[in-house]
Amino acid sequence: MDYPNGDSYTGKWDGELRDGKGDYNFSEGASYAGEWKNDEYSGSGTFVWSDGSKYTGMWLDGKRNGRGEFVSSDNSVYIGEWVDNLCEGYGEYSTADGSSYKGMFKEGKWHGEGVFIASDSSIYTGTFVNGMRHGEGTMQFVNGD
Repeated sequence: MDYPNGDSYTGKWDGELRDGKGDYNFSEGASYAGEWKNDEYSGSGTFVWSDGSKYTGMWLDGKRNGRGEFVSSDNSVYIGEWVDNLCEGYGEYSTADGSSYKGMFKEGKWHGEGVFIASDSSIYTGTFVNGMRHGEGTMQFVNGD
């Protein structure tokens, strides 16, 4: 089906609602390919933004929910759990400069126990709150200090 705004959809329908497998292409270059339920992304699917960022994983009611992988246009990668479009629970995040984080997330931020490895290979193991080191932790520098 072609829409007046230039978007298009090819796939399964349930009456007037997209339901089942289908592909939606937005006129500005973004796209979604995957499962639909009641006219929302729901189930397994891949969304590609017009800047090249890409999410592949589970959806519920049009939002990233469950396990998935997000690769941004700057090549940073998040693999892990999602709730309502936010990183939530255990996940692994890495950036193009080589730094990485493995641990717990809450509302899209590092929160709880985790390990951060900086681009210079120094390692922090400990607790994070709202994306910041907090409380007990150990910092190991490249020179061994």
